[in-house]
Amino acid sequence: MKRSRKQQIGDLNVLWAEKEWEIAELKASAMDPDMKAHYLNDLQYEQYRIEEEIDELEHEIKMIPLRVMLYGFIIFAIGMLAYRLTF
Repeated sequence: MKRSRKQQIGDLNVLWAEKEWEIAELKASAMDPDMKAHYLNDLQYEQYRIEEEIDELEHEIKMIPLRVMLYGFIIFAIGMLAYRLTF
């Protein structure tokens, strides 16, 4: 079953918060600084990709009214053309 965009955004926000906790735990750990920096970069990149997915889904939601207007205009134009060709 396909999930709605808003549900996907909610799931991604939860995943982003989990990554935030992982980053905080990593910063507090007593790991080798080089390995810590490597893992920290990985987690921050994953968090960045999650933010990009959220932005993409939000953009799709905002574009729905414009898409509907475009389809309405196309139908109106075809109707006007058909009306014009009948007379």
